[in-house]
Amino acid sequence: MSRELRRHRRLRVDARADILGTEVILGARVTDLSMGGCGIEGPVYAEPQTPLGLVLEFPKQKRIVTLLAEVVRTRPEGAGLRFVDVTEAQRKALRRTIHGTHTGS
Repeated sequence: MSRELRRHRRLRVDARADILGTEVILGARVTDLSMGGCGIEGPVYAEPQTPLGLVLEFPKQKRIVTLLAEVVRTRPEGAGLRFVDVTEAQRKALRRTIHGTHTGS
């Protein structure tokens, strides 16, 4: 088993993602979220390091966060994405979302 190095702690979330790249995927389930990226359930048809637009929707919090991401890895069951060029406003929105998910609000 390989050891994965991560900068940020991942949390399970109730969220959906619209993924905008060569292919468009609407409503993909987000499996986990951190300040540095997220996991997506299901196939993402892009090679590692491919840039993507990402719209994350958190229905319980009534929040939408739009980000740029790149593919880190893909597998038949899902993909790992890393957020890139994150603005301060996006960083604050992610913090609020992660805090709200963690506290249950």
